[in-house]
Amino acid sequence: MPRKRSQLVSIRPASGPGREAAPAAVAAPFPLAPPPLASPWRRGLDRLLVALFLCALAIPGLGLALRLPGARVRPRSEPPVPLPVVALDVKALRDFGPGFHRWFSNRLGYRAWLVREHSALKLNAFHVSPSDKVILGLDGWLYLGAYNEWACVRREKPFSTSELQAWKSLLERRRDWLAAGGIKFLFVVAPDKHTIYPEHLPRGLQPNGRPSRFDQLTDYLRQHSDVVVLDLRPALLTEKPRHLLYYPVDTHWNDVGAFFAYREVCRSLHTWFPQVPLPELDAYQLSVTPGRGGDLGPMIGLSPKEVPGDWVCLVPKSPRQAEVVSANPHFLQNTDIVVNDLITERKGALLPRAVILRDSFAKALQPFLSETFSRAAFLWTNRLDEEAIARERPDVVIWEMVERDLYHPPPR
Repeated sequence: MPRKRSQLVSIRPASGPGREAAPAAVAAPFPLAPPPLASPWRRGLDRLLVALFLCALAIPGLGLALRLPGARVRPRSEPPVPLPVVALDVKALRDFGPGFHRWFSNRLGYRAWLVREHSALKLNAFHVSPSDKVILGLDGWLYLGAYNEWACVRREKPFSTSELQAWKSLLERRRDWLAAGGIKFLFVVAPDKHTIYPEHLPRGLQPNGRPSRFDQLTDYLRQHSDVVVLDLRPALLTEKPRHLLYYPVDTHWNDVGAFFAYREVCRSLHTWFPQVPLPELDAYQLSVTPGRGGDLGPMIGLSPKEVPGDWVCLVPKSPRQAEVVSANPHFLQNTDIVVNDLITERKGALLPRAVILRDSFAKALQPFLSETFSRAAFLWTNRLDEEAIARERPDVVIWEMVERDLYHPPPR
């Protein structure tokens, strides 16, 4: 009769000096017995998890199809994406796939809720920034991480000599072209928040010992040019121990920081136009709106309630003299209104006329500067608009630019 094979075959080699111990048993070539069946409770739990997973996948599509409440709400930080056009063209067909993906992702049902919950989980549970556009600082402070801000914080990519010469050439050409028409020129650089408040940056992201691009530019112009560049950093750093100058959860300075920047602008203008008054902080009443938030919370998909911050305004104790003659007439009382181009006048005032080329940092400056000129045209651009200069006939042109824009090439 054939011998039965067991599942485990015992092998016991002879022991002796120089011999290593062998394993007690090796597996036989026959399969082992199958594992016992899962209990009914375990099988039911597995089916429930599968059903919940499938429901989670189906809910966004059902919400869009059935037009359920909240399904079509997008995060405030995301503009609408149009559906790509289908055309019998090689480029259109090649771009249709990525375009359709962006369109579908933008319209995904309950996207606003999903983005908000994802951001809140990363921020509150793991203490990391939900987006590389926002730097999570210390003590509840947020910093902008987009638009060359990382390079500006780390002081990367210093200016080359040719780049410094290009900026010098641009500023001198603008000054000389304006001077030919009897117009003064003032270049103002608004410091980034991390320049004035580096102590709230995350550990490991503190500025190194290298000079910033703004340092390089001011040093180079001081040695090789006489063009007027207003450096606001000394004045802001002087006032920093006594006042909060920038919003902890916003990119920009608050009204107090803007006021001290405005005061430095007036001091520069006073050398050319003695009739320009030097402002005093006592002429304003401080108003604080708690919990209003800033622009960095929405950039990570969170509301002002989830990323709160106080909003600071300086309200003049005397009635404003300037009036808006172009754009929204209520802008000077409510700077929430977005206005790209704005013209103000002080009728009968013996003050200079101005054209201000600006970006978002000058939004808080506009109510102050409007009181300084008999007529002021605020243009959201870096380009020297010759038609606007001819139309406005200013006595001075002020070019305000945020510090991080020094990482862009000079405007043509």
